[in-house]
Amino acid sequence: MELNIEKNLIPINKSVLNIRTLNQCIQDGAKQPDLEYIIDRLIEEGIGVMFAKSNLGKSSLGVQILDDIALGRNSIANLRTNKRTSLYIDCEMDDRQLKNRYTDKDGQFKYFSDNFYRATLTINILEKDFLKNLIKSIKTSVIEYDVKFLLIDNLMTIIYDLNKPNLVLEFMLGLKKLREETTISILIIAHPRKEIDLSQEMDQNDIFGSSYIGNFLDYVIGMRRSRSNPKQVILRLLKTRMDENHFNSENVLVLELQNKNGIPVFEFIKFDSEINHLNNIGTDFIKSEEKMVSELDVIKKCKTLGIANTTIAKILSISEKTVRNKLKLLEIDSQQLILKSE
Repeated sequence: MELNIEKNLIPINKSVLNIRTLNQCIQDGAKQPDLEYIIDRLIEEGIGVMFAKSNLGKSSLGVQILDDIALGRNSIANLRTNKRTSLYIDCEMDDRQLKNRYTDKDGQFKYFSDNFYRATLTINILEKDFLKNLIKSIKTSVIEYDVKFLLIDNLMTIIYDLNKPNLVLEFMLGLKKLREETTISILIIAHPRKEIDLSQEMDQNDIFGSSYIGNFLDYVIGMRRSRSNPKQVILRLLKTRMDENHFNSENVLVLELQNKNGIPVFEFIKFDSEINHLNNIGTDFIKSEEKMVSELDVIKKCKTLGIANTTIAKILSISEKTVRNKLKLLEIDSQQLILKSE
């Protein structure tokens, strides 16, 4: 499935450049519909990727988001949605697994919007011209069902070897052309690189696959398990073409996958700083009040036992200076208690 570039070259009979003044370009742009959010401040029109490691529930979150869009219902964190007919290309589950996931404890099936369609592959991904035929089939389906939003789950299944740039390039070029011809918006579920450092903040370059991928994306959403609470995940917007990134490292969405009568649902917990959810980070930088209280309790107990500051620092994996600063906080707290008692 290597691209034969020479074989696919098409003779050019006209100029490949469309030249206008910059003012004319702006005026022409003003005549076109404004770019809109599909999910307010999070998912925009265009092509995007949401990536996460296995077993975090990214497929469940994708289905939940897609159902919200199809219904026009507010999504996670009560974010407003722009109602659109949606198509889910599911390369992960068969019908029986889908039935099991969305059947409650009473044996009742979860009801999804009639604007929510699901597609599965009918051919092997190793067959000749698979990617070309896939794009062609998607286009036919988009037109037939008037689909406006597409979720592909997932990139690793569609492209059997993400280390082959030619395959990635062929697929992303196909999606870009599809968007230009139909104005459909597309979200692709992907995986991160295996060697990423979970103690570091998320980065759009963490997406597993060729560097070509990022060049075609309008937005990127990173999803990662919280290291401070393994039951929770965080979502961060890593790239956007809109004016402002509302969900950056200082304002990630914290979600928790809950079981609602037997059906998986992501519930919004809070907005938070990403650094509070990283692995092996210095306690100096943790902003959590609960963590601070816990450390103060440990320091207070250690001092009553006569343990040296250097030893306390080693126990908590913090600097001795931080221990001294926290001891000052304890002194202030003690003085306030004395004043209150007087």
